[in-house]
Amino acid sequence: VDNRFMIRRGRVKLAYEHDWTNAVLQVDMTEKGLALKDAYFRLTDPWLHIASLTGGVFDRPFGYEITYSSSKRETPERSRLFQTLFPGERDLGVRVSVKGPSGTLFSGLGLDVALVNGNGIAVESDHYKDLIAHLSLKRSALSNNVAWGLGVSGYLGGPAHTSNLMY
Repeated sequence: VDNRFMIRRGRVKLAYEHDWTNAVLQVDMTEKGLALKDAYFRLTDPWLHIASLTGGVFDRPFGYEITYSSSKRETPERSRLFQTLFPGERDLGVRVSVKGPSGTLFSGLGLDVALVNGNGIAVESDHYKDLIAHLSLKRSALSNNVAWGLGVSGYLGGPAHTSNLMY
């Protein structure tokens, strides 16, 4: 048990980006096998580039920590709170994202609303969908040397119930 090699993260990511389309496929390859991480397709409005529609398996738009890249975090793992509430961090569903146009009063304002299965990328165990929303504001000050942000998230749904007991 204490004398084996393990691969913590063995990720391969394929991404396609064009003017108003974006597709991503990311898998995790470890000694346990292959696991799907991301598989989504995003369409962005070709006129103003402020709204997009995403469908597939993607990060849940709740809080700041889930969507923040693990390569940029100070700690190797996300906090226990997000690991417990959102195991795997990803879910299957549809997301609408709207951001304020740059150079306007609404620059830095963003809204993400997603309708997801609610139990991650596991097999669907109930017929209910979960609604997740995240409203954020990101600004910079002092000649762009200081950045700050505010956000609020909401989650309407619940965990999958696999027994007759209600918690």
